[in-house]
Amino acid sequence: MLKHLRAILSYYAPIHGQWAGPYDLVEITNEHRSVPLSEITHAVVLPDPEGAVLMWCHVYPANFDPNAHGGQPGPTHTFLWKPGDPQRVTKFDVPNNVNGSEDLFCGGHQFLPDGDVLSFGGTDMTSTSHIFGHAAAFRFDLATQSWSSAGTMHRERWYPNGFLTPSGVVVTIGHTENPVYALPELTTQRMQDRFSATTGAWASSATVSEPSLRNARLSSTAGIPCGVPDNVVEIHDYPRRHLLARARQLRYMDLETSQQDWHLSFTTSCTTLPADRWILQAGGLNIQHAEGSTGHVVVLGPSTDLTFPRDYGFVAAGQERTTTYAAQTDVDMWSDVGTAAVWDPTFPDLIQGRINQNLVILADGSLLVVGGSDVDPMSGVEGVARLNPERFVSSNFPLPGTGDAWLAMAPQTHERRYHSVAGLLPDGRVFSAGGANGDLQPPAPEPWHHSIEIYSPPYLFNGPRPVISGLTATTWPISQVPLPPNPSFSVQLRPGSTLDRVALVRTGSITHAFDSSQRYVVLNTAVFPDPATPDKYTVIVTLPPTLFATPAGDYMLFALSSLGVPSVASMIRIN
Repeated sequence: MLKHLRAILSYYAPIHGQWAGPYDLVEITNEHRSVPLSEITHAVVLPDPEGAVLMWCHVYPANFDPNAHGGQPGPTHTFLWKPGDPQRVTKFDVPNNVNGSEDLFCGGHQFLPDGDVLSFGGTDMTSTSHIFGHAAAFRFDLATQSWSSAGTMHRERWYPNGFLTPSGVVVTIGHTENPVYALPELTTQRMQDRFSATTGAWASSATVSEPSLRNARLSSTAGIPCGVPDNVVEIHDYPRRHLLARARQLRYMDLETSQQDWHLSFTTSCTTLPADRWILQAGGLNIQHAEGSTGHVVVLGPSTDLTFPRDYGFVAAGQERTTTYAAQTDVDMWSDVGTAAVWDPTFPDLIQGRINQNLVILADGSLLVVGGSDVDPMSGVEGVARLNPERFVSSNFPLPGTGDAWLAMAPQTHERRYHSVAGLLPDGRVFSAGGANGDLQPPAPEPWHHSIEIYSPPYLFNGPRPVISGLTATTWPISQVPLPPNPSFSVQLRPGSTLDRVALVRTGSITHAFDSSQRYVVLNTAVFPDPATPDKYTVIVTLPPTLFATPAGDYMLFALSSLGVPSVASMIRIN
């Protein structure tokens, strides 16, 4: 019977992939009780060859001993998980600034150029309703694996987002200090804060005033003529924004109310208004989403050509809060290929409508949608969990080809709904964890809230993997003049296959089913056979042209064979 089952799985895996687990997590320091994790809500894939993931979660009374912290819930517990030992985690406490009142839950987080993690905002536990944000920030030191204070922002933030700009500054935007949707949105969510990775400090209030996020109504990105400030830019839950290479700008898409598309230009020459004002894109979004906290945006750049970098953005489905609360199947593609930036609503749609799903870029550039459910829990209806992931593989990478469609993958065991996380590991697998029912959640954690499953995509069952060796450099400096020598390495391929591409994938920073920095960047290469070793090649890589194409930080370097099989990633740091 067991032999028969293995034969079935062996046939099934090359088409639909395969899950391992679920693993119920326990602390390394106390292996005989469950870790007090509930809804693994935040996850950061550290620049670690083992694929270590830093996680933290929702606040439940079971997590803390209030009497030990002066009546407050105590410090946020974060956990380090390694896929090589998937059932055990190591705990790190975050030192709160004010008697344990600042919880990292529902905050934002981004990588700094040195691999450290900046966490900002979250939940203020002194509030009687536990829904107000706080202004504290914390830094996880990668070298010492410990947390420390990173100062305070100028305003409280709850459901904020941020992005590391090419100048080494994390720009944070959103959200209001009162997230009750029925109330008018406050001015706090329109204001930005800026954290310098160089100085380790937040900018003074004089440089982050609210007007810098107003609509400039520029009629020309060249800056002439320049209009006067008009209406403010509405910025919502975990703003969907990404940095574009060709356009050299930060893009923000309002997927919730106005369905408008804005960009924050770093290169505008407008002489009468500040350069960091938001500019409305012409043409709108042409998408059907109406919920800012469930739509996804990822960047698939097919090339880092020095003269012609290209940008492709994908937005995956979310629910329609304003009507039926039902999840959507809609997927759209935005492209900027040097002529015009346009939305394509004809991109293949998902098989199943999903809300609170995760969208993960895989090692081969394909897209994987994991988890979610068919209805928003705010509707008061539990709905049906989506256990089957869906994968999109382009026949004309990265653009879709004729007949391309999303395909159902192997089902996972545990439900991964609201507050779930999923991300790519350096070995090409995907972790999936957490997940609750949102407003329907019980007062105590469900079993799946503190478990992890690991997915092996179909490409891991297509034969031997390419092997990267002999990297001449693992730190790549960008935008230096003259450029340093281009890095090189060796790739050993399976006999009969060739090198299809070499790509960088940004290490993941995931919360509330969204990774705001996710991108896939194909590198230009020169390939030379090794005369001494069959099927071995020397690969010379052209460095990315600017930090707009590859923002500073850590990446997974994959070599992909013509059989569609990726190598295990080597970790690369761009600075």
